[in-house]
Amino acid sequence: MYWVRNTICAAILAVVAALAAGCVQERPDTTFNGQDVRSASDIMVMHLLALPVINQSPARVTIVVEGVENRTLEPFDYNAFMQRARVLISQQAPDRVALIENKKRFDYVQGSELDRQADPSQRVQPQFALYSLITEIRNAHDRYYLCEFRLTDLQTRVVVWDDKYEVDRLD
Repeated sequence: MYWVRNTICAAILAVVAALAAGCVQERPDTTFNGQDVRSASDIMVMHLLALPVINQSPARVTIVVEGVENRTLEPFDYNAFMQRARVLISQQAPDRVALIENKKRFDYVQGSELDRQADPSQRVQPQFALYSLITEIRNAHDRYYLCEFRLTDLQTRVVVWDDKYEVDRLD
């Protein structure tokens, strides 16, 4: 029984050490890839759903999910990151968070699919916008990627949460 307790304690310490070291990934491959999309979106959603503004809200919080601003030289479609985050949020917090379609996209779909405009009194006004920015810094020996996640209050423009996921790659 002693070895079981030691094994569990060692596993817990390993997780705590990984979290304490931050969310920095170092791997020999040189590009931001699908594994990074999965890791970054998992971490982002876990941190987002733990926010007091979401957990302690008496009502369901509404968030419009914006796209990803790609400031890298990679031709990678970083919107996969926000697509995965949307799915995770919908699965993990359907009763706490309502995800609202981006207005520009919604207006386009509504205009092409419906003959009438929605009643203004029934329009949903999102409280927050979720935004992501991915930046890359290259030098002769490595690449550094910074993924920033930001939740902004749409009434006040105050950033209520900002988080990051970092990746270092060796060339």
